[in-house]
Amino acid sequence: MITTANLRKAVRGARSTIKKMEEDGVLQPVAIGGNGKGGRHVYDELDLLAGGLAVELRDRGFPRPTVLAIVRWLRESSLEALRLDWAEGRSLIFAVGENEPCPVLLSHAAVFQNDEVDLAEAFRLGVPVAVVDLASLYRQMQSRIASGGEQ
Repeated sequence: MITTANLRKAVRGARSTIKKMEEDGVLQPVAIGGNGKGGRHVYDELDLLAGGLAVELRDRGFPRPTVLAIVRWLRESSLEALRLDWAEGRSLIFAVGENEPCPVLLSHAAVFQNDEVDLAEAFRLGVPVAVVDLASLYRQMQSRIASGGEQ
């Protein structure tokens, strides 16, 4: 289980960021307890990945509705299912612009050795583009918690 403090370290966000992510459904605490105002929230590993992905996509200029659609897709999966895909070489989320996202995990070759994908042109046009390696992002989020948010 992941505490709010550790989740904040991982996503490098303020309490207000975590609260907004909860309101948007990006984060879904698995337990709320304690006697204090709002209680103590505890999160699972999928929250860690969902929060990291949301921040990554927003940092790359994607609008909130697109970010939320991609995170909803992620939340429909389990970490175990994602790990099976990662083991098969499918760990990349590919999103372009403000188009309705159709998230699917892809291999490196499917994104970078595909004649129908012109990343250079998208960048030239100033369109938001994201190729996010979920396996790598997950490890990075875990590492930030382990190092106290220093990475």
